[in-house]
Amino acid sequence: MLIDEIKKIARDDADITGIEKMIGDLDPLKNLKTKEDALAFIERNQVFKQALDFETTKRVDNALNKFQTEKLPTILEERLAEAQSPKETPEQKALRDMQAKLKAMEEKEAFLQRKDTFRAKAKELELDEDIAERLANYGDQALETLEFLGDKIKGKVSSSVEAEIKNRLGGQAPKKAEDSGDFDINKEMSKFSYL
Repeated sequence: MLIDEIKKIARDDADITGIEKMIGDLDPLKNLKTKEDALAFIERNQVFKQALDFETTKRVDNALNKFQTEKLPTILEERLAEAQSPKETPEQKALRDMQAKLKAMEEKEAFLQRKDTFRAKAKELELDEDIAERLANYGDQALETLEFLGDKIKGKVSSSVEAEIKNRLGGQAPKKAEDSGDFDINKEMSKFSYL
């Protein structure tokens, strides 16, 4: 600050109070005591006024943008709902609540029924019932998916079993059993070498 520079230059015994008073009178912000004084100073000084106007505009724009993106949509939805539907009577509200509960109960009942149907279908397709229960969450199309999975799994298992049988039989197809009519367990057991 200017007064500090003057103190460095001045002799130690020099009286600089007059200079301090004169410099203090030059400081325009020193005499600002109230909000009104500050506003009057800003009105007189164009640089301060422009800076304050710019900062105020920026803050107002930010607040307005925040309001428009965060709060205005909610307010508009509420007002639109109020305008479209007149005030509900307590009876209308109770009826609407009961309808919502009934719909929820119907949806739950349909889900449980679908779950039971899928369990039965899983047993029929020889699939795990847990898979069927999980598919019940996906609605009516899940039954088609369950049948598709059942067919795919059966196909894979059948082809794997056939491949293993051919592998064990040296690539030949299994022969059909001949029906001799009489079956003798002792005769059949004697064919095995470990007996």
